[in-house]
Amino acid sequence: MSPGPASRTKPLRSSRPRSTDEHPMAVLFTDIVGSTKFFKSHGDQIGREMLQRHHDMTSPIIEEHGGAVLKIVGDSIMAYFFDPKESIKAAIKMQQQFKTYNQRRDARDHIHIRVGIHFGDGIIEEKDIFGDVVNIAAKLIRLVDSDQVYISREVYYLVQDLSPVRYDLVDISGKKDVPKGLTLYRVIWDETVSFDPKVKTLLYLRPVWNLGKDNLDEIWNRLLKSKHDLWGGKIDKESMLSDKSIVLIMNNASSSLAVARDVTSFLMENLDEDSAHSILPIQIIIDSGPYLRADELVIEGLEVNWEEIEPGAIHISTHAYRILKDKHTFSITHSPKADPHRSFYKLTLAEEQQESKQHVFLYQKALVEGENPPCYYCGAKKHLSVNCPSKQMPQSTDGLTKLGYLSLDTINSLFFNYVTGEVPQPEVEMETGKENGSSSLLACYGFYELKEVFQLRFFRTIWSARSENWEKIKESKDDEDKGGFIWIGQDCLRVSNLLQAESILETALEKHPHDYRAYCAMGFLNVEKNDSPFAEHYFNEAQEHAKTTSQKIFILLLLARLYDLNDNTDMAEEKINKILFMNTYCSEAIYQDIIFKFREGKEADALQRLIRLIQQNRQYYINALIDPDLAPFNKTIQPQLKNLFDRAREEAEEIAHEAKSKSEKLRSLLGKKEKEVEGAQSLWSKVEKLFKSDSYFGYLDIIHYSGSIISATRNALRERRKKLAEDFYGLNRRFDKYLDFAEAYAYQGIISSLYHQLGIVRRKITHGWEMAESDDADTWRVALTKPEELSQELDLIGLKVKKLETIQTGGLFLAKFLKKALIFQAAVVLAVLILFPIISYYLNLILPKFRVAPIRNIWSYQKVFLVLGGISGFILAVIATVRSVYKK
Repeated sequence: MSPGPASRTKPLRSSRPRSTDEHPMAVLFTDIVGSTKFFKSHGDQIGREMLQRHHDMTSPIIEEHGGAVLKIVGDSIMAYFFDPKESIKAAIKMQQQFKTYNQRRDARDHIHIRVGIHFGDGIIEEKDIFGDVVNIAAKLIRLVDSDQVYISREVYYLVQDLSPVRYDLVDISGKKDVPKGLTLYRVIWDETVSFDPKVKTLLYLRPVWNLGKDNLDEIWNRLLKSKHDLWGGKIDKESMLSDKSIVLIMNNASSSLAVARDVTSFLMENLDEDSAHSILPIQIIIDSGPYLRADELVIEGLEVNWEEIEPGAIHISTHAYRILKDKHTFSITHSPKADPHRSFYKLTLAEEQQESKQHVFLYQKALVEGENPPCYYCGAKKHLSVNCPSKQMPQSTDGLTKLGYLSLDTINSLFFNYVTGEVPQPEVEMETGKENGSSSLLACYGFYELKEVFQLRFFRTIWSARSENWEKIKESKDDEDKGGFIWIGQDCLRVSNLLQAESILETALEKHPHDYRAYCAMGFLNVEKNDSPFAEHYFNEAQEHAKTTSQKIFILLLLARLYDLNDNTDMAEEKINKILFMNTYCSEAIYQDIIFKFREGKEADALQRLIRLIQQNRQYYINALIDPDLAPFNKTIQPQLKNLFDRAREEAEEIAHEAKSKSEKLRSLLGKKEKEVEGAQSLWSKVEKLFKSDSYFGYLDIIHYSGSIISATRNALRERRKKLAEDFYGLNRRFDKYLDFAEAYAYQGIISSLYHQLGIVRRKITHGWEMAESDDADTWRVALTKPEELSQELDLIGLKVKKLETIQTGGLFLAKFLKKALIFQAAVVLAVLILFPIISYYLNLILPKFRVAPIRNIWSYQKVFLVLGGISGFILAVIATVRSVYKK
């Protein structure tokens, strides 16, 4: 079996065989100059760190150029190369790297090395090399000067054409312990020279054992026997890993694509016809790197997240793409979740592009492939109905909805983990809190929800529901009446205790002969016993005793499922049609009828109805995406699902752009702290989060939320404009009131300043209203402040008007008072001075005996009357004036 595909795996290093044969090789030694002195001046701890730094800087360079580090002894490294030119490149790169390192540090912390290389025959064994080549190289290193690379004559003869490197003969006369016949050359290089690592193209062929292909092991062995025809003469190295994965080092980068295509063609030809049209059980990657070191295949550095590698497709790394893009014509699709520096691209060759159709979902058939008859509860062939995992699942998992909020790549990745791994235990994962968007449990839940309406857990969900509304009954959470013999019997079914379930249910039928649930439970029991005739009998009895429309729909669905699995399509369709007659909008019946129409070859009508159902209930997008029942019609369905997805994304992007524009306009007009702006921003945050999901449900929600943003901003602006209009209307009314006052003012000579102020306010009101009509944010924000500003100015004018009104009232009062006072006083004077004497005279004539007012003393009386009359006249003038002014 293959390693767990959900993890990021590191392939093992291929083992080095023991050999006693001599092999020509270049042996390289490095040595740190002055290491003893460094230890004395810096101490053991820093000295050891310096040694480690030397090892860390040199080892990767050796490996990049195809060498192998054999020994690290003290301040020296021993390595070997089968290509002497690569040993020279590695030595130069080491010196360049240490020079750069030293330039950034104090002189006392510098690290200086010398490098010596000799070429000859050596014997490789487990962690060592034997032969004169090693002895001479070890002695050669002692003759090398600091910061230099010396090579022997044997190396020199093999590398003279390496450009742009030059060599100078070294005078070693007078040196001690020089091997006899040794000739040395100093390597001279331009400081700007840069050598690329020695890379090889790697082709990794990984079988996916758990994709439901029962004969894959046999076919894989057949492929290995045919390897000479498939990749013979095109490789430098081959290795097989513990899971039978094949790793090939190609002798030509272009050959990797040819071999990959030949392998996929071989599998397609050898798999059975049904499997050949489904997903190929192989993952293929092409990479380039220093995987061949000293003629040994080493792939420890290859890290692959197999979740992102689509089975049956060729994937190519960034490095390999750079090498092959100029040699072949192909398109690539980047894996969205991968590190850009370590990502793999899905590859499509140009000649295949016209024929290939994008598969939205890859694992429909793999979900149900197995050796058993289809499970009644879920349709899978991996288990019998009695062992269906759906029986142990929670009554509500919401898996299909959660899948709808994931990208198509993520959905494929989750189901790849699910179909290639062990079936998860739902209770265990739920208890440990592992259920999340990246868990294979979500794929598990989604798959079992496809047929949830036929499962025991759905039976338990609607146990006590009495509603006639099918949609409401599916959402029932009522726990009433969940007990008694029937409940215990179906619970025994849940734990697969069939003998006890049968005994209890028979008793329940005797006690409750008219309860449809007892017959329904007996039907499930016989389904698990694989006794279809008895299951049909009990489901029909349940139908006879069902009282509500919803109960009848449920039993008809169970019967339709039973007939369908027994290839009695006519009866299955009859039951579905009965449901649709009772309830035209039953989505489960509509969906099942669509499946039947596809099977009958009525693909155009079925597809049209499926799209309409998805538009009415978006969950069926996920059903259509992953349902194995629709796998035979993928060429028709999946392009339409992709079109729906693309249209939703395009519409979401378009309306989101408008929503963002409207939201930003609202914020610019009203400011950040307004509640309408905060509400729109809250919705926009949801939109941005949904965009990241790249999901169908996410795009539909984006359309909804964006529409809400647009509506909210439109309403907010309309209300603000309405409020602004009301404010300006109120200001105009106040202005008109003050203007009317000014025009009617009695003393026009003293109100010229009031006219001037009113004129200013009139112009400001007109200008403010024009600003309120503007779409410019800055102008509109200023307009929002104008009503309050102008209201304050009108308040000041109002105070002035009150003062003028007081002056006018006082002047009017005084004028009227004087007029009335003059009249009253004149009347008093007339009465006292003229009328009183005349009246007194005639009264005395008429009534002489009463003597009303002696003529000789009349003036004294007149004076009294003048005073009293004057006072009375004054009072009457005041009263009359007040009444007159008050009435006005």
